[in-house]
Amino acid sequence: MASPDHAAPPVPKGRLQVINEAKEFSSEIASYMRNIWHVSDKGFSYNVVAVFGSQSTGKSTLLNRVFGTQFSTMDEQIRQQTTKGIWMSRAEGERDLLVLDVEGTDGREKGEDKDFERKSALFSLAIAEVLIINMWENMVGLYSGANLGLLRTVFEVNLQLFQAPGSPKTNLLFVLRDFTGVTPLENLAATLRKDLENIWEGLSKPAGKESATMDDFFELQFFGIPHKVFAAEPFNQGCAQLRTWFMDPEHASYVFRPQFHKHIPADGFPAYAEAIWDKVLTNKDLDLPSQQELLAQFRCDEIAREALAGFTATVGPLHAPLESGQLVATLGETMQTALHTALTAFDKDASRYHKPVYTRRRADFRDQMVDQLHSLFTQYVRNLHQRTVQAFAAALLHAAKPPTVAHLFADALTKARAEAVDGWDQAVAAAMVDDVAWTTTEFRAQLETELNSITATRRRKVIDHLVSQLVKTQSEAMDQQVLAALDAATSQSWSLIAKAFHHASGVLSQQFTSQSACLALTADEQHAAAQQLMATLWVHLVTQLKWETSEVPVGDRLRSRFREAFCYEGASRTPRIWKPSDDMETVFAQAKQRAEAWIVRFRAMDFAAGALPATLQDAVATSEIGADLDPDMGVGHLVLIDSAREKRYLELLSLEADAMYLNAKRSMLPTTREIPNWLWLVLLALGWNELWSVLSNPMYFLLLGIAGAVTYGIYAAGLTGPTFRVVKAATSEISTQITSGLKERGVHVDDVRKRLAQAIHKPDDIELHTMRSDKPHRAPAMTAAAKSSSSSRTASSSSASTTSSSSGFKSGVSHIHVQQGTATAAAPGKAKTSPLPTPRPLSSGMSLDELRAASARRKEAAAKAKAAAAAAGGEAAPASGITQRKHAATVSRAEGLSGTRPLNP
Repeated sequence: MASPDHAAPPVPKGRLQVINEAKEFSSEIASYMRNIWHVSDKGFSYNVVAVFGSQSTGKSTLLNRVFGTQFSTMDEQIRQQTTKGIWMSRAEGERDLLVLDVEGTDGREKGEDKDFERKSALFSLAIAEVLIINMWENMVGLYSGANLGLLRTVFEVNLQLFQAPGSPKTNLLFVLRDFTGVTPLENLAATLRKDLENIWEGLSKPAGKESATMDDFFELQFFGIPHKVFAAEPFNQGCAQLRTWFMDPEHASYVFRPQFHKHIPADGFPAYAEAIWDKVLTNKDLDLPSQQELLAQFRCDEIAREALAGFTATVGPLHAPLESGQLVATLGETMQTALHTALTAFDKDASRYHKPVYTRRRADFRDQMVDQLHSLFTQYVRNLHQRTVQAFAAALLHAAKPPTVAHLFADALTKARAEAVDGWDQAVAAAMVDDVAWTTTEFRAQLETELNSITATRRRKVIDHLVSQLVKTQSEAMDQQVLAALDAATSQSWSLIAKAFHHASGVLSQQFTSQSACLALTADEQHAAAQQLMATLWVHLVTQLKWETSEVPVGDRLRSRFREAFCYEGASRTPRIWKPSDDMETVFAQAKQRAEAWIVRFRAMDFAAGALPATLQDAVATSEIGADLDPDMGVGHLVLIDSAREKRYLELLSLEADAMYLNAKRSMLPTTREIPNWLWLVLLALGWNELWSVLSNPMYFLLLGIAGAVTYGIYAAGLTGPTFRVVKAATSEISTQITSGLKERGVHVDDVRKRLAQAIHKPDDIELHTMRSDKPHRAPAMTAAAKSSSSSRTASSSSASTTSSSSGFKSGVSHIHVQQGTATAAAPGKAKTSPLPTPRPLSSGMSLDELRAASARRKEAAAKAKAAAAAAGGEAAPASGITQRKHAATVSRAEGLSGTRPLNP
């Protein structure tokens, strides 16, 4: 133990005034216990000791020497109060021991005010396991000196605190100061015990405690310590020995036995102490077990909030993906972990408190978390339900598409339903939390209901498709029979149609029963399918009859029936050739009556009674055709051609019949006109010269024969059309090649056409270069035939011949390059370019003066022609104007071939 002159090493910031002299409880106790004394996490592994006694008896000094605390002590020169209120500090060493230094009693500063003494005693007994009563040895046996009045107060307070069964005892440790040993400690202890028993007997005990003894509430221990000043070394040894009573659990006099513990966890001690002081301060009855329950409730709720915060942080992020429709694969594992972690954290701290309260609060806390998890689980099951239904519907949708047959759909249905149900069960089981009784019966029932609904819808589509396919197959044969009956148009037509429908209906029923066996239809479904089958077939029949009685088919039939009767005769259907002696009007009337009879026969359905199946009326009552039925006539008497359409059909028939009648009348008139014989003589006389010129020339005759043979061969082979197409394609290709060749040489056809057009309108704007010739220009000699032909032509033809003959004149010029405004005359070996002031007509044998004069005459003639044309309003120009335009066109063509291509005259 430390020497008397040196105190134990202090704990940094080791003391705290828990209750000040103004009776105010400190708010820093929780911070001290957590951050300075480091006791908050010790659970029940801590103890509390308090000292009680008269003022200036060395209570603080005793505590400092025994526990190493740093409570304030009295100045040895002045005797006055030093401890005010209640102070707390942690004992030195490894043991978690909280020490309370309580303000002394019987002080002159307080006088007769005993209120704080009672309140501090009440507070100390409520929170301390061991109460040290510090008193002088020589005061034993005295009432006032031994502070028996204080002890009476302690007993009264104890009865007030520990009325409930199971309340912990309090260890009263009497420390006799200035113990000399003259009187044995046992004798002093016996004296104190006897005085305490006398005080106990004199107390007014509460009801039910009249026979209670002091030992039922207290255990007494005694320890003597020598004088601090006169026996300093024994004093220190005594303090060290007393310390072992508190620090060594193996010591025989160890004071902190389990029956003394208040069962308040360390982290709840600040709240508990503050609640006790509030009760004491308001002078309310203090039931310590009730206060422990209140503390347990407070602390359990506080611990639950802390654990719930961690729980929420774990499961909170799961809300967003679940609410967006996602499936969290690790939901069950995450919820299980979060629940276990939160309960473990709660049990760690809350299990130290009052067991009934802890158990109740734990159940409430678990229920609160389970409710949150159940909301997540419910949302997960909803998402799973939606996904399962969508996958199931998609699988059946694909299986129900044409051309899926019934047995394939049945197999797909079995597989899809097994996958949907098994997958749902596995996913739900994976999302469950252990030891949580969540029922999924309702969710499973909803799933089954929706799967059944989807199955019924998809199976309905398969049945519809099967019915449609069967009706389509059987209706083809029925359609042929119906068409035959309509074409025949006899009194048995409707009977034949009824027989065809009855037969097709029976075959369809057998085929449907065979092919739908794998669908496991109920009796009601079988009946509904049979009704649908018959109604569908009937709708098909009515649809066909409505089409066949529409305008186009009826028009064809009426026209055909009329033509058969009017244009043909006999069973062999020989075309009728009308003669003037034939009675056309009678035949026309009979043929028209025959055609009109078809409309009368098929104006409406006319089935005999019993011809149609008896169940047909009920089958079609709910179908789309049922709206058109006459309720009085039934299904077998549906109107096909109403009066308005019948009137229109008859009008169309009249138009067609009248046209045929007129054609027949017209066919009896003569239609051949012969060419008069004298016309052939005229043609021979007028064309004799040309015919003879060809026949007398062997070359022409041969060419004519070849051309005639080829033409006849093409005509005989039927190749007239292909030949024209080949010639057209060849002509187009030649034109394309010529155009491409001109473009390669810089000549653009569009430019040539434009200049030709300009030359036609402005023939006098072309200027040619002067050309020299060593030889006179001569026109080539004309053949006799040409002379003979030219004698009969007009003056304009003569001018045109002169213009065309200019292309044959001879000169010393090898090439003429015509450009806009210039002409290049190239003699053999050299070239010369010079401007020509006047245009040169394309005629031979003229000098330059003659050319100029001719040009002047042409200009004058052109002017006159324009004036005459303007005056006459578009009358034909004179022959000279025509010659001028031909000449201008020739020069314009020469000008279009500008510079890039030589022109050989």
